[in-house]
Amino acid sequence: MLSEYQTPSAIFGSSLLSNESISFFSLQSQLGQILMFNRYFGLQHYANLELDFGGNSMWSNIYADVTYNLDLLLNTYNSDSFGSGLILGVGAGLKISSFKLALEDQSTKMADFIAKVNVGARLIFGRSFALDVIMRIPLLETQTGYYRTTSSGDKEFLKYKDYFSVAVNLTLGTF
Repeated sequence: MLSEYQTPSAIFGSSLLSNESISFFSLQSQLGQILMFNRYFGLQHYANLELDFGGNSMWSNIYADVTYNLDLLLNTYNSDSFGSGLILGVGAGLKISSFKLALEDQSTKMADFIAKVNVGARLIFGRSFALDVIMRIPLLETQTGYYRTTSSGDKEFLKYKDYFSVAVNLTLGTF
């Protein structure tokens, strides 16, 4: 059975520059389909847009991750009113970043290819919605960052570091 679904969600996790203290707020939206081959086994594919906002006293930034994801679904328990399952998949796409450096009055924009592994658990309520907890683990090290001047006058390259994120999604569909 094929069903469309949308998932409003909140992201808890971190994406940050190395050697920096930072606070982040993230929003995520997904749109895709679920294909269940039987009550216990299926696939889901979806486009994912994640927006990260954050910074500290030295800089501020906006990140946008745009990925396409394909996940394997394994429902471990199914009844008419409740179910549970596991999620395992991959995602690939583009990270677009925009930095504003406060001290040097400098802006930097960059884009980088990203690939992530998706690992999660799903609780199914009734036959029409589920609560997913998904961890997205990066596979590739990004090659983007920016140069800053140290106190000794040397240039130091700070590479963007993409850490895992944990998403809590409400998924609407047919399970």
